[in-house]
Amino acid sequence: MEQASSRTDLSVLATLVPGLDDVLAGGLPIYSCTLLAGGPGTGKTVLAQHILFNFLRHHGGSRALYLTALSESRAKVIRHAQRFRFFDAAAFGEQVVYHDIGARLRGGRLADGINGVMRSVEEYRAELVVIDSFRALRDLAAGPAEFRLFCYDLAERLAGARSTTLLVGEYERDDVARYAEFAIADGILFLDLVEHPEGPERQLRVLKFRGRAADLGRHPFVITEQGVWVLPRGGSPGGAAGPQQGGLPVDEAGQRSPPAATGPPRGSLSLGPPRGRQAAGF
Repeated sequence: MEQASSRTDLSVLATLVPGLDDVLAGGLPIYSCTLLAGGPGTGKTVLAQHILFNFLRHHGGSRALYLTALSESRAKVIRHAQRFRFFDAAAFGEQVVYHDIGARLRGGRLADGINGVMRSVEEYRAELVVIDSFRALRDLAAGPAEFRLFCYDLAERLAGARSTTLLVGEYERDDVARYAEFAIADGILFLDLVEHPEGPERQLRVLKFRGRAADLGRHPFVITEQGVWVLPRGGSPGGAAGPQQGGLPVDEAGQRSPPAATGPPRGSLSLGPPRGRQAAGF
């Protein structure tokens, strides 16, 4: 598999999620739109937030928007994120703003939603934008043609604003061939739970990835207090040697052995209004 350096290739945004950049040949193409899809409980929101906080931590002064839409509330999303070590309370309200756009979208048109998103992106100068759940927006469209146009316009305007975008949504595998958002997205990462005799295994699969020689195989991953840890097909992150079972390291007893999590999350947060500047336009 072609590899690219996540630290020197300026055309990609390195996720710095263990193992994921190996799968993606360096990271997410900048200004691209990537769909994180999968069933409920597969780790989509955790992965999106892990990427977001890694980006902020390693790009001083950068800013991001996390927009929740008609699914989990802003407060619930933040509360869940605080369980992980990647969460940085100091960045909240300064480098990242979480905003619930559901109420605005319920009472208006999808086109109005795009304008609101773009006002926030431009006012806040967000370089990374997450919309969760994007699938919920589909239900607001008058029909497939309107939603296709919405997806196209949103992707084009976010790329024009020099923002890299993650769209998070609950989808089945068959939806990939049916829905317009998958055709318009530059990348599709599908997360799944696969049953094995020894128990379920989380898997990540790249179904589409424009502009990078990504590994399109199935890659096991685990979620610990540290966040997401991807085990690229044929080995673990960093090429660590050792016995493997379903792509995951195993101990001497033959049990799956995910990476150990050490230390507490980076601060905690009281769920009041964010500090600093607010996202505008909603």
